[in-house]
Amino acid sequence: MDGSQLTVCLERIRALEEENKRLQQQNSQLQQEVRDLQKKLNESQVEVRTLKYSRSPRLTMENISNNDNLVLSLTGMSNSRVIFALLKWLEDSTDKFERLDYVKGWRPSKISYLDQLFITLFKLRKGLANNVIGYIFDISDETVANIWQSWLLLIYECLMMLESYNKIPSQAKTKEFLPDSFKEFQNIRVILDCFEIEVAKPDGILEQALFYSNYKSRHTKKVLLGISPNCAIVYLSDPYPGSVSDKEVVTKCGVLKQLTAGDGILVDKGFLIQDLCPPGVTVNMPPGLRGKQQFTKEECETIRKLSRVRVHVERVISHLKDWRCLAEKPQKMMYWATHFLHVCGFLTNLQPAHLKEMRPKMRATGSDQPGPSHLNDQNAVTD
Repeated sequence: MDGSQLTVCLERIRALEEENKRLQQQNSQLQQEVRDLQKKLNESQVEVRTLKYSRSPRLTMENISNNDNLVLSLTGMSNSRVIFALLKWLEDSTDKFERLDYVKGWRPSKISYLDQLFITLFKLRKGLANNVIGYIFDISDETVANIWQSWLLLIYECLMMLESYNKIPSQAKTKEFLPDSFKEFQNIRVILDCFEIEVAKPDGILEQALFYSNYKSRHTKKVLLGISPNCAIVYLSDPYPGSVSDKEVVTKCGVLKQLTAGDGILVDKGFLIQDLCPPGVTVNMPPGLRGKQQFTKEECETIRKLSRVRVHVERVISHLKDWRCLAEKPQKMMYWATHFLHVCGFLTNLQPAHLKEMRPKMRATGSDQPGPSHLNDQNAVTD
């Protein structure tokens, strides 16, 4: 090998040595980056474990049972005692309780019956989507649906077994809790009114026409509500399509068959059902002008007195609509409309007396502490 070749070889060796040195430095830098990233990963894993074990406990009835305001906001019940009483009533009302048939075919074994009832009441009160409720309660949306649908059917079934359900109290019983505002209407046994709830636009043309309400200018379902003078819900019809008239709803549901001679009904102006009533039943309705330019002094006084007592039914309707599940619009929820309506009406009666002047009277009779006995009598009002 001559000198020129030797020089070239040496230069190549030096170049390779420099390249090797550069690669070693780069490798060291990469190894340091890997160590830094591993350190950050370890720190993140520690943080995740810390958050996992330090997160707030899952929302349960036990966690909020001493907070009446929170219980009222989340469930619509005035306190946890009412919910405990409701659970006890369900346990005592049916032999199916311990072998409850869940709609999905499986039982959420890790969730107590009390919390399943809590989740159901929460669904009825708030009307939230299953996935939202699942996030709040830290369970899957499939579990949420399985719980509230199964328990809704259970409550509805127990409710339908009550002999007193949807039975208008007698005049004698009504007078036991007659408010002072009704002292001039001693024979009033029930106040009737219809209200409408918006529904999703049906797919079929015929269904669209059937559910379209000219009064509301939207698609609705119509319900007949009957309350006693003390503002307890004593009658709820099944929901009818929005195009059905008030008079037709009264005819189809058969509520007037419960009335007898001497009974009085209070209705709004235009609720023309006198010809449907049994003989001897009086319909108290605000007078109309009927071609006159103005009301007489006596008519004005009658309108004032009737309006003063009839406004209570509007308040009860407002309380009933506070159950947001009634506003569920998807077509797939139409199956549950009747169940929602009757169960929410039942639960509304478990709330404090809607008429303030009735609360002292309810306390005087010992009705201010809800319990299973009140649940068995839908004509009682609890405070």
